[in-house]
Amino acid sequence: MFYIMLFFINILFGNYKTRSLYYNLLIILLSDIMRSNPIFALQVRLGSERTRGDDMSHTHLEHELIMCLEGTGWQLAEERRYQCRPGDLFILPAGQGHLAFSSSEEKMHVAVVMVHPETFSGVDDSMRETALILNDLATEAEKGRNRINLSLEGRDRARGFLLAILDECERPGAGYNAMMKNLTQSLMLTCLRHGDLSRSLHEKLQSGSTDERVRNAVSYLNANFRRSLSVDRAASVAGMSRSHFHASFLRHTGVTMSFYLNRLRTEFAIERLAEGVPMEDTARDAGFTSLSNFYRRFKEHSGHPPGYYVKNKT
Repeated sequence: MFYIMLFFINILFGNYKTRSLYYNLLIILLSDIMRSNPIFALQVRLGSERTRGDDMSHTHLEHELIMCLEGTGWQLAEERRYQCRPGDLFILPAGQGHLAFSSSEEKMHVAVVMVHPETFSGVDDSMRETALILNDLATEAEKGRNRINLSLEGRDRARGFLLAILDECERPGAGYNAMMKNLTQSLMLTCLRHGDLSRSLHEKLQSGSTDERVRNAVSYLNANFRRSLSVDRAASVAGMSRSHFHASFLRHTGVTMSFYLNRLRTEFAIERLAEGVPMEDTARDAGFTSLSNFYRRFKEHSGHPPGYYVKNKT
């Protein structure tokens, strides 16, 4: 605690070399804290660029999430420079050099959350999904996208979770680590649902495995094949994009959705014809759009024209 107090005194009053020394000392101390607490948060009021030295840029072993709460300034990430305004959220992945400072004499107030990359390495679904979101954000930052773009609602939500994380960190209660993980997971979900994370990540995070989602779509087709159905509708039931659903359905069933539907309709039509139901009624009840389509698909899947089953209905 003594060294942390010295850091803040020197940030305010020391020369840039002294400030740099204490700043890096704080980072070392925070790294020690992170060994026992995989998530740590603090709020800082940052000075302007000319009160800082070039050697103030730093790296650490944790991912850093930083949001501007008040004031304006700049966020540096390696060679990139981003303008900071209230509500702007950034991620600085582990190992990436970075620095933030105010753009005026008034200090910029920021909230900082440091998350160890292995924090969400558990095997349950919620931990796995949070790890995927965090890793996707870090990967995008390594490609040059440190800013996390959020909707206005997303910014408000993210700010609320960050303030809650800060409050818990400053006044830890029973179940501290569980609460910090829970609040950070909520922050990650806000980035997912109110941000512009990659489409591939959204598909990975759809509920259930690919096989389970295809099985859900197959069950839907089995129950509704007599209705007019589209690939888009089935893909929506599976929670997939059209192209992803098409490839997954083919891999799971060995046939296209169109082929699968027509086979179901043909099997139903054979039973109806055997019961003596007129051909036009059978075609309509089975879900075929026209008699010509009925004849063509029926012979394709049964090997015989519909009349064969009328003559041999016994």
